[in-house]
Amino acid sequence: MKLVLFDIDGTLMTTGAAGSDAMRHVFAELCGIPDGFAGIEMSGKTDAAILREALRAQSLLAERKVAAAVWSVTSYGELRRDALDAERWNRLHPAEPARMPYVSRVLAPEPWPIIAASDYMKTVADQIARFVPSTFHPLGTDGFGRSDDRKLLRRFFEVDAESIAVTALAELARAGRIGSDKVTRAIADLGIDADAPNPERVGGLLRESD
Repeated sequence: MKLVLFDIDGTLMTTGAAGSDAMRHVFAELCGIPDGFAGIEMSGKTDAAILREALRAQSLLAERKVAAAVWSVTSYGELRRDALDAERWNRLHPAEPARMPYVSRVLAPEPWPIIAASDYMKTVADQIARFVPSTFHPLGTDGFGRSDDRKLLRRFFEVDAESIAVTALAELARAGRIGSDKVTRAIADLGIDADAPNPERVGGLLRESD
């Protein structure tokens, strides 16, 4: 069983091994883990904060016998433009072999739910939804402006590791791959308030950070 968890930093660059080496060094310095990426399948570049949440979600899922691959998206906009280019070419060249968008091609072997977690609004990730050949569920910070520390904000907007893990399990249950009782247990074990108001509908401040 395998999921793909997405995160985003909105930059587009080609660094070769330099990018991954730099990310390993920074992760070691910030988190105190010498080789935090050992055995983890990754692609692209990412924001360190969301990366930590995705990796933590990966661990939470592993505890529940669900394997998850962590990927990163450098630009949802670029992926959409590439997909639209392929779509246009196919429309205007009906007698030629169809071109497959990059995102469709790389995700074709992944028949599992895909969770796209970011600090942006869900509509950012939703740009590529119709080109993803699997269940696609974006998580983002839709809602009114808030004032709080980042940990509490990520929980409030449901983009922290626990929320990512529960979303992944819920999508697996919806697909009939696990029982709904496993989702219910995870919600309780991970401290998710199932009756919390939808963050998109809540205004005002949480509290000022210390």
